[in-house]
Amino acid sequence: MRLIFGALLDRPTQIIKSAQVLFAQFGLKKVTTDDIAKEAQVSKATVYKYFKNKFEIFDQVIEREANSLLTAIEDAVAAETSTADKLQAHLKMRLSNRSEFINFYRVTQESRADYWPFIVRIRRQFLDKEQRTVARIIKDGVASGELEVENPERAALVLVLALASVEYQWSLDESRFTLPKLIDLMLKMMLNGIRKREMNISDSNKINGKRELLKLDTTMVEHYSNGPHKFHIPVMGTGFTIDTPLRVAKYGISSVISIGDDSLMEQVRKFYLEKSGRSYNPIPVGEEDCREKRTRSYLNLINELVEIQMQSIRSEAFEPGNDITRYFEMLPDGSLKDTYSKMLNSKDSKTKMELQSALRHQVVTGHIDVNIMTKVDQEQYHNNIKGPPESGLAMAALRGFATSKLRSSVVLSAGINKRLFAHMAKFEDFFPSNEGPPKKTIILKVSDYRSAMLQGKLFVRHGLWISEFRIESGLNCGGHAFANVGELMGPILEEFKNKRTSLEEMLRKKYYDALAKLGKKPWGQPSISLSAQGGVGTLEEHKFLVNHYGLDSVGWGTPFLMVPQVTNVGEENLKKLISAKQEDVVLSDASPLGVPFWKLRTSASDEIRRKRIRDGVPGSPCPKRYLSSDFEFSRTPICKASSRYQKLKLDQISKSSLPEKIKKAKIDEVLSKTCLCSDLAAGVLTCLGIDSHSNLAICCGPGIVDFKKVATLREMVDHIYGRLSLICNPDRPHMFIKELSLYITFLQSQLDKAEIGIVKLSEKYFADFSQNLLGGIEYYRELASHLNGSGSSRFLTALKTFEDQIMQMKCNPSVSLQPSVA
Repeated sequence: MRLIFGALLDRPTQIIKSAQVLFAQFGLKKVTTDDIAKEAQVSKATVYKYFKNKFEIFDQVIEREANSLLTAIEDAVAAETSTADKLQAHLKMRLSNRSEFINFYRVTQESRADYWPFIVRIRRQFLDKEQRTVARIIKDGVASGELEVENPERAALVLVLALASVEYQWSLDESRFTLPKLIDLMLKMMLNGIRKREMNISDSNKINGKRELLKLDTTMVEHYSNGPHKFHIPVMGTGFTIDTPLRVAKYGISSVISIGDDSLMEQVRKFYLEKSGRSYNPIPVGEEDCREKRTRSYLNLINELVEIQMQSIRSEAFEPGNDITRYFEMLPDGSLKDTYSKMLNSKDSKTKMELQSALRHQVVTGHIDVNIMTKVDQEQYHNNIKGPPESGLAMAALRGFATSKLRSSVVLSAGINKRLFAHMAKFEDFFPSNEGPPKKTIILKVSDYRSAMLQGKLFVRHGLWISEFRIESGLNCGGHAFANVGELMGPILEEFKNKRTSLEEMLRKKYYDALAKLGKKPWGQPSISLSAQGGVGTLEEHKFLVNHYGLDSVGWGTPFLMVPQVTNVGEENLKKLISAKQEDVVLSDASPLGVPFWKLRTSASDEIRRKRIRDGVPGSPCPKRYLSSDFEFSRTPICKASSRYQKLKLDQISKSSLPEKIKKAKIDEVLSKTCLCSDLAAGVLTCLGIDSHSNLAICCGPGIVDFKKVATLREMVDHIYGRLSLICNPDRPHMFIKELSLYITFLQSQLDKAEIGIVKLSEKYFADFSQNLLGGIEYYRELASHLNGSGSSRFLTALKTFEDQIMQMKCNPSVSLQPSVA
């Protein structure tokens, strides 16, 4: 007999121990019976004397490791006294011994289709025993008063399954969490993620009523995961994406709802309630806090409907046409997609069922995030009396979100609003608690690093953590365009990449200090995600943003306007998008806020605007008044798109002594304003049949002209992942080149306006703008070698062309520009 580990082993144990080493090193597939015999220093005949084949040996290896792991867990738990320490000991032993019990973890984490036929029994036994261990801990915690749980057995089962699921995801990418951080996160979820809570249990057949369920709060797990996709659908207008989560969240795709129009949300809420056969109780305009209540009610409905969808999808059969099949077919390439493929190709019914069960546990909901424009926060007036600050539009929208059942993020755009930021600190959902991390998180849409740092400091001062900075191109985007002083997206992202860690550390210290003053404690170590959006159109661009700059997600907005399955555009307007030329997509003065605004000039909204001008009655009736902000002609604010304002302003200009050229330019600016409150909402009203007479304004970005085909969701996702191409323009420039050209055009337009006296342009502004562009060009020259494909030559040629164009611009003879060094 062979001496192993200082003891004489019987032949079967000798063979099992030797096989354990080989399986751990090479895996089941690569190890042969000959290899095992050689390692055990016995003949092949001796191996077959005790075991039928290598699979039976593998079975014994896994059983031994599973039993050893369970013993180690039970011993570690028995050594502790408090519930928290027992659970921590369980987690630590479970997760930190992967190398010692590598074969057991291999079958629970790696190629399941290869191993499961041989370890189903052992796996079930292990989970049953582990469940009993956790159940004992929970029962002891209930007895000691540390926990309040109605059904410890069920709680233990859910926790064990959740642990297995999170453990599997961690094994696929251990860089996402360090082991201590993962243990800390799981411990807190195990302690606080189980609780009594009432849920409305209803389905399409109206199974109504309430019952108490004990369940793992899986929304917490999903909320702290990017999900299966590394792209998101940004907010578009007020109506384009208002119900997008109902179309995409069930496929694990995240999207953003605008909550700036409570009237629209109320109309859409009525539609979906009646569609599902439920009664609709209106929230009238005159009701106290009606805006907050409408927002909360709408978000709760969307959340409930998506939950019903997820219950349904997880119970569906893996058959063509079913949503669960679509879910996995749309996934990017990776281990989860590989597991799905193995399930499809499996010939063994038991293995197929095991794989399907595992896949169902991996189905997660896409985030249902909301967007608030921070500057659209005018106090409401009643009988010409200004309301309190809390009546502000953004403030009321925030309260509606903060008090809703959503566990998601609020995306704050359009800059600093200190009173809004301070108002957020009144809601506990934005803070960590003894039960877990914040239920709601904050995403800041920013244009550069400096803005992120300044706004981040404002938030952490109140004990509020920024979970994500979302960097948006200043010009290569849709809707409102917040152009900066020529700072380009590439250099901005590079600065974020280089300073990300220091930014996190600085904000985290201030955050901890603020929480301490509030008597609160952080939940683990918070981190900051980075995402970007604006002009991306190909897989190569998407991958470059993710890989080179370390982004966690990329926003795909404008292309999804071509997907009626996702956004509300309507058949007639889709035809206009298909036929749109580059000159039809213009950066205009349409917004009453005075911010440049991308629009399709062939839209129904623009056609009606021009008709009113021709008929001598310019302007809008202004039914909603959300963007009323001008006090020039009244004590109460007036919207610049309203017929009232335009009549007064045009009369003022016509009576002025301004030069005719300036007078004409100012008249054109007044007449360009569009009723965005109503017209950006028109798409959903038309698509849902609520109001077929609405006139849609389309706020697409300039990249829409590269897409000429109405696509399905599957086709657009396949385009994003490079499985097909929807780009119709073979000469489409790289997104960085496109943004550069837009900034040059913007600078030239500013120079043109300054020349006739419409705006004042300082030499410093022109010099800073130009030098930033030239610095960006130099950065892109150095970056060109990192770009994939054969487009680098065209990329460099475009840079040279634009550099020459900038050098020829003139603001003042005293301003001298220096070209970058090639």
